[in-house]
Amino acid sequence: MSSSNVAEFIGVIDGPINAEKIVGVPGTPWVIGSGMMATSVPTGRLYAIDSQSHGVQEIYPYRCGSDLDESVFGSEPAVLDPLEFEPHGLSVLRAEDGSYRLYVVNHGGRESIEVFDVELGGRFPVLTWRGAVVLPRGTWPNDVAPLADGGFIVSNTADPDTDGLAEGMARMFAGVEIPGAIEWRPGVGSSTVDGSLMAGANGIVATADGQTVFIAGWRNRNVVRLRRSAEGTEVDVVELDILVDNLTWTPDGDVLATGAFDTTPDQIFACFSTKDRCFFPCQVVRIDAETLEATTLVQYGEETFGLGTTGLIVGDEVWVSSARAAGIARFAG
Repeated sequence: MSSSNVAEFIGVIDGPINAEKIVGVPGTPWVIGSGMMATSVPTGRLYAIDSQSHGVQEIYPYRCGSDLDESVFGSEPAVLDPLEFEPHGLSVLRAEDGSYRLYVVNHGGRESIEVFDVELGGRFPVLTWRGAVVLPRGTWPNDVAPLADGGFIVSNTADPDTDGLAEGMARMFAGVEIPGAIEWRPGVGSSTVDGSLMAGANGIVATADGQTVFIAGWRNRNVVRLRRSAEGTEVDVVELDILVDNLTWTPDGDVLATGAFDTTPDQIFACFSTKDRCFFPCQVVRIDAETLEATTLVQYGEETFGLGTTGLIVGDEVWVSSARAAGIARFAG
């Protein structure tokens, strides 16, 4: 793996707390992040960050309306309770008509994908909750990739079974492979994605037609590419040195993979499950979507920033967010 031209640390954007996943709103200066809960953070948040001014605003729950679309999501669940909201991965889709829709993994009260319309034009984006898809029993979603037809593909990290999430995590650490991706389509429902068997699926991105899917293999330090067609699914694996957390698209269609290195899954999980701040050396790696060649863009030590969970190209910079740290780190691209 190439490691030339590693980016230089610039500083930290203050405001977001535990921004586990960050994504750009295409064609706008906005970046949206999920504020994950922790010991001293009892409620989840969604943030909007202006990439030009670096201004930050909470847009959920305080700036969010509700307008349930029963034609797509049905009548249940009828509400999203902000006191139970536990955001994790998220993604934004720009529709052909220019509108934007935000998809958010939620663990609060239900394992679901919460769907919001994103309205622009004001000082900050405004969200309207449109409904939710409750995922099949046994699914513990981590991240979500939206599709052009209103569906999505969600990564499935742990298999809770009858003994709950702890047993599912134990099986993941033991290397038990389960379906790492679940697809949902409006009017069709949920199905397992062929070729996605893995232990510890984490971040996910997909093309809008769902024909190419990249899944982060956290436990096994790899990224799996699925190329899907009527003839079957072609599976390719990129081996990396990091515990791969989230994935994002680059502006030119490559993939960024972010995660800790020189550490173990046990060390990460022990800190993540008990502490409000976790610091580990991390990398952001660029993967060529065609050749699968991997190049390190960002590398930093634990003294620089918290546990990196997402890398995102923003203009000529690389931003790194963390599930267990305050702020968003900026690196010169």
